[in-house]
Amino acid sequence: MTIPIFLFSLPRSGSTLIQKILMGHPDINSVAEPWLLLPFVYSIRKQGILAEYGHSLAFKGINDFISALPNQRSDYIDALREMALCLYDKQNRHSEKFFLDKTPRYHTIIKEIYETFPHAKFLFLFRQPHQIYCSIIQTWGKGRLNYQYPYAIDLIQGPTNLVEGVKLIGNQSLTFQYEDLINHPHMILKNICNYLEIDFRESMLENFSSRLPASGMGDQTGERSYQNIDDRSLNKWKETIITPFRKKKILDYVSNLNDDIFETQRYSKDSILNDILSVEVPNKVSFRDYFDVVIDNVSRIAKPNIWLGEENRKWAPKKFLY
Repeated sequence: MTIPIFLFSLPRSGSTLIQKILMGHPDINSVAEPWLLLPFVYSIRKQGILAEYGHSLAFKGINDFISALPNQRSDYIDALREMALCLYDKQNRHSEKFFLDKTPRYHTIIKEIYETFPHAKFLFLFRQPHQIYCSIIQTWGKGRLNYQYPYAIDLIQGPTNLVEGVKLIGNQSLTFQYEDLINHPHMILKNICNYLEIDFRESMLENFSSRLPASGMGDQTGERSYQNIDDRSLNKWKETIITPFRKKKILDYVSNLNDDIFETQRYSKDSILNDILSVEVPNKVSFRDYFDVVIDNVSRIAKPNIWLGEENRKWAPKKFLY
């Protein structure tokens, strides 16, 4: 039976890089981003799904059904485990021992994943929060501030979700930092292999750029970028801070994060704030930045990604949503 490995991280943390490296071991298989468990976990949550069938009614019906099972919730969890393991098995066409499920939004369901797979392997990958923030702006915002709203859950709730996950799973998990992966890849990879109880192979760090199959899911930017390991990515965040407004916005973001996040992830909040303060920017006003933030805030409230998304436009106007 396949053993799942769950890699918990936020987007733009280097999860695609470590996924490709680990796929170099014959005992580990993966696909870009499964997203498999999210709908099944959210089916027993009262909130979190917008669907034409009316999730509030579905939640009531599903939970009524579960309450009539002999062992109630545990029967549902057992069935979910059996289904997922069956599908992971089918993905492992060469009888690999492990299947690596790397889905960044899994940070929202760590508790349920641990409940369902208590004997799985759990990896927590951390990256300094300002680097994640800047990378999201550069990659998906194309350098602008008007496209942060789809990732607000990752930026605002994600760090706390990861910390709570580490505390929940404890010594059954392995935590490591993106910066250590970049600066000391052999050490980090050996630690991971020891945790998984497999042999470390030097070849895992060679020719890893072509290991993931083509897919519409996953971080396409990361898949193109990760041709080799170098430390240039550690300072790219500075390229985002080009105005005083941006500098203050990123300082405020880091300042507002709970101190417990930095302690658990083994970062110094003061050092990060000092690094941001040390970035020299021209003393100029960027009206585009102000405009972009207004657009982003309005979008976060109006949620055009839900109401105006390509797929939603096709069916929502014709449906009577409950």
